[in-house]
Amino acid sequence: MSSETKSYEAQMLGQLIKNAESIAVVKEKLSVVEEKLTKVEATANRAEWWLRFIAGAVVLSFFKEQLISFF
Repeated sequence: MSSETKSYEAQMLGQLIKNAESIAVVKEKLSVVEEKLTKVEATANRAEWWLRFIAGAVVLSFFKEQLISFF
């Protein structure tokens, strides 16, 4: 092999290593984002539950007032 070919292969190998390292970093960051999204989803689910609970309480309160005023 000529020295040019060896030099080119070394450059390509170096670039592949850099790409692999970049991919590893991106995967790690995606893992962190996924973890945070899971926490956000759990918080959203709790918020939804509380909103449904409050809405139910408001509706019950409204019907209670209607029944009291009816009788």
